[in-house]
Amino acid sequence: MNLTIEVPARDADFLDSEQPATLADMPELPEVETTRRGIAPHVTGRTIVALDVYERRLRWPVPRSLARRLSGQRIVGTDRRAKYLLIVL
Repeated sequence: MNLTIEVPARDADFLDSEQPATLADMPELPEVETTRRGIAPHVTGRTIVALDVYERRLRWPVPRSLARRLSGQRIVGTDRRAKYLLIVL
Protein backbone atom coordinates (compact mmCIF):
# COMPACT_ATOMS: atom_id res chain seq x y z
CA MET A 1 0.00 0.00 0.00
CA ASN A 2 1.34 3.45 -0.85
CA LEU A 3 -0.02 6.63 0.71
CA THR A 4 0.58 9.85 -1.24
CA ILE A 5 0.53 13.18 0.59
CA GLU A 6 1.12 16.80 -0.35
CA VAL A 7 4.79 17.55 0.26
CA PRO A 8 6.50 20.95 0.19
CA ALA A 9 9.58 21.04 -2.05
CA ARG A 10 11.90 21.32 0.97
CA ASP A 11 10.76 17.87 2.19
CA ALA A 12 10.71 16.08 -1.17
CA ASP A 13 14.19 14.54 -0.77
CA PHE A 14 13.12 12.78 2.45
CA LEU A 15 10.24 10.97 0.74
CA ASP A 16 11.97 10.28 -2.59
CA SER A 17 14.63 8.17 -0.89
CA GLU A 18 12.16 5.86 0.88
CA GLN A 19 11.44 2.40 -0.52
CA PRO A 20 8.29 0.34 0.22
CA ALA A 21 8.79 -2.08 3.12
CA THR A 22 8.48 -5.83 2.65
CA LEU A 23 7.64 -8.49 5.21
CA ALA A 24 11.35 -9.27 5.51
CA ASP A 25 11.89 -5.63 6.54
CA MET A 26 9.43 -5.79 9.49
CA PRO A 27 11.23 -3.91 12.28
CA GLU A 28 11.37 -4.79 15.95
CA LEU A 29 9.38 -2.57 18.33
CA PRO A 30 12.11 -0.01 19.14
CA GLU A 31 12.65 0.47 15.42
CA VAL A 32 8.92 0.98 14.88
CA GLU A 33 8.88 3.77 17.46
CA THR A 34 12.01 5.31 15.96
CA THR A 35 10.38 5.20 12.52
CA ARG A 36 7.18 6.75 13.90
CA ARG A 37 9.11 9.61 15.48
CA GLY A 38 11.08 10.07 12.26
CA ILE A 39 8.09 10.29 9.92
CA ALA A 40 5.75 12.22 12.25
CA PRO A 41 7.07 15.72 11.44
CA HIS A 42 6.97 14.94 7.72
CA VAL A 43 3.37 13.70 7.54
CA THR A 44 1.53 15.49 10.38
CA GLY A 45 -0.64 18.28 9.04
CA ARG A 46 -0.40 17.03 5.44
CA THR A 47 -3.32 16.17 3.18
CA ILE A 48 -3.71 12.72 1.60
CA VAL A 49 -3.73 13.03 -2.18
CA ALA A 50 -3.81 9.37 -3.25
CA LEU A 51 -3.58 5.80 -2.01
CA ASP A 52 -2.12 2.98 -4.11
CA VAL A 53 -2.81 -0.55 -2.84
CA TYR A 54 -0.32 -3.08 -4.18
CA GLU A 55 -1.65 -6.08 -2.22
CA ARG A 56 -5.27 -6.12 -1.07
CA ARG A 57 -4.73 -9.15 1.19
CA LEU A 58 -2.98 -7.43 4.08
CA ARG A 59 -3.90 -8.10 7.72
CA TRP A 60 -7.48 -7.40 6.70
CA PRO A 61 -8.75 -6.98 3.15
CA VAL A 62 -8.43 -3.38 1.96
CA PRO A 63 -11.81 -2.09 0.69
CA ARG A 64 -11.77 -0.72 -2.85
CA SER A 65 -13.44 2.48 -1.59
CA LEU A 66 -10.58 3.29 0.81
CA ALA A 67 -8.62 5.47 -1.64
CA ARG A 68 -11.70 7.59 -2.36
CA ARG A 69 -12.56 7.87 1.35
CA LEU A 70 -9.02 8.92 2.34
CA SER A 71 -8.42 11.42 -0.45
CA GLY A 72 -8.49 14.95 0.97
CA GLN A 73 -8.21 13.83 4.62
CA ARG A 74 -5.69 15.65 6.81
CA ILE A 75 -3.17 13.69 8.88
CA VAL A 76 -3.27 14.92 12.49
CA GLY A 77 -0.60 12.63 13.91
CA THR A 78 1.06 9.24 14.11
CA ASP A 79 0.85 6.43 16.63
CA ARG A 80 2.02 2.86 17.08
CA ARG A 81 0.33 -0.33 18.21
CA ALA A 82 2.89 -3.09 18.67
CA LYS A 83 4.58 -3.48 15.26
CA TYR A 84 1.99 -1.40 13.37
CA LEU A 85 2.42 2.26 12.47
CA LEU A 86 -0.85 4.19 12.64
CA ILE A 87 -1.69 7.36 10.75
CA VAL A 88 -4.22 9.41 12.74
CA LEU A 89 -6.78 11.36 10.70
